[in-house]
Amino acid sequence: MINQIESVDTGIRAAMQANRIKPDEARALSTQVSQLDRAAQRAARDGTMPTTQYHQLLAELDHVSQRLRAATGSAFLIGSGGDGGTAMAQTIRKAETLHYSAAVRSCA
Repeated sequence: MINQIESVDTGIRAAMQANRIKPDEARALSTQVSQLDRAAQRAARDGTMPTTQYHQLLAELDHVSQRLRAATGSAFLIGSGGDGGTAMAQTIRKAETLHYSAAVRSCA
């Protein structure tokens, strides 16, 4: 979870530095990431986190990541975008799949 949170936070900073998103939008996304980070830390105080809570936090983080992609134009919106930015980018998904596969192989 920590790596995913750091990755989204880094993406927000990079997008702001490249002027792909406005500072107020970056602040709003960063605030959401910080809230998710604190929630994850609270949930895992004893070193473990319930699976359902982990999946919920991961889904919320994915939503923030999708909003970032939509705001930067790095994704194709599916539908009208009225759902807050449900976005998918084939190239990003392929990269994530390759990254995940490499991580799984390195753990084996």
